[in-house]
Amino acid sequence: MRNQIIAALKYVLYPIFYVFCLIGCIYITFPWDALKHRIENEFAKAQSSKGERAWRLQIAELDGYWLSGVELTGAKIIMPPESSEDEPTKGLASTRVGSAAPRLGPNAAKDSADAGSSSDKAGKEKEEKKAPKDTVVLVEEAHARVRILPLLIGRVKVDFSASVFGGEVSGVVPVGGGDLEVSLENIDLAQIMPLRDVTGVPLKGVATGKLELSAPSGKWSKASGSFNLSIAGMVMGDGKTKFRDLLALPPANIGTFEIAAKADSGLLKLEKFDAQGQDVELHGDGTIKLKEAWDGSVADLWLKFGFSEEYKQKDERTQALFVDDGPFPALISQDKKMKRAKRADGLWGFHVHGKLSRLRYDATSADGPKGGKATGTGDSPLSKKKKTADDEEDDAKPASPSPKVERPNRPGIPNLRPKTPATPTADPEAREPEPAPAPEPTPDPSPEAPPADDGSAAPAQPDGPEEGTPEAPAQ
Repeated sequence: MRNQIIAALKYVLYPIFYVFCLIGCIYITFPWDALKHRIENEFAKAQSSKGERAWRLQIAELDGYWLSGVELTGAKIIMPPESSEDEPTKGLASTRVGSAAPRLGPNAAKDSADAGSSSDKAGKEKEEKKAPKDTVVLVEEAHARVRILPLLIGRVKVDFSASVFGGEVSGVVPVGGGDLEVSLENIDLAQIMPLRDVTGVPLKGVATGKLELSAPSGKWSKASGSFNLSIAGMVMGDGKTKFRDLLALPPANIGTFEIAAKADSGLLKLEKFDAQGQDVELHGDGTIKLKEAWDGSVADLWLKFGFSEEYKQKDERTQALFVDDGPFPALISQDKKMKRAKRADGLWGFHVHGKLSRLRYDATSADGPKGGKATGTGDSPLSKKKKTADDEEDDAKPASPSPKVERPNRPGIPNLRPKTPATPTADPEAREPEPAPAPEPTPDPSPEAPPADDGSAAPAQPDGPEEGTPEAPAQ
């Protein structure tokens, strides 16, 4: 019996040893560098349709992970800026200096050339500072592998995990339909540069959330599931970055920001989108229509936010940015987009819509596609306080005299009408005053004139020289 077992083990152990050696040799001699370049090229090919706005992928190192996975280290995703409006100004300083050099002497021309070169350098440095820079997302470490057991029954599921933005993103991605799971843990918002480009000011906070979707048919446009996100200790601004390029915004406490949404038949609808902090309040509503390509999903979101009255009066910067001071309007009201976004309840509203790959932010005072414009005062305490300040300012305005009403030194005003001649005048303002109650008599009345038949003209006829008008002798 023992000999039979040993003979059977030979037929089992030899194939296992062969497979182990084969996999080990493949793993050791596998061309990981060629695979790294292949992944970068495939990523560039997928982004080629975006033209100048295409993202770029750079991988520092790629290696194997277990038996069915890969691991990369030091990967960078480079996102180009939205626009480069400062490029037409390049070379302006050198053109002006070069045109002025021939008018001077040889020595002066040399000096002006040196000055031109220095001004060129200074101009280039300024342009480099003003020119928009690429946004870089650094992935410190990431790995992905195919699950072996589901693969035996014909299902492909890929486990992935990445250390990015100071936290970790992990989950399971099915290929050909199934359950999708993505989890976020301890993500630092301050390290997400694309988010800063969207908001315009730095954001701080720690995000934790989870996305669960199920698409049995393999079509994400008909998937169902849920999405939850919580950001603790959220703060907007750092006291250095200008808000809407107007003024540096001091740190504003937003508090805990929570998002809750449910998906049904491919439509992800927001059920909660709120933050009520010490300095800022934020509310939102809307939907996201899922598509097969995730960046092609269409968003239709309506957001509104506002600052507390205590924050507006926090220091000189916030007062200049948000508070109207007599003849000096608030700086934020000089921004055309923010001025259009101002609502009747004191908040600012924006309509975020379009594909996720290229969202649009339009100013609006509506609450949604069927909400219409907000009228009256809202429930927000910000609007109540602001309305009280406006009312006090409006009540104080009528107290000041208006030069358009009194005009004591201009002709044609009712208080100066008796001193004006009875003849018509060419001054246009003389035609505007109210007509005289009765026509004045002619300067040389004739006794032979027949009496008027109409009784209304009788009071205007003079009965004698004593009852004439005082203007008659002057004429």
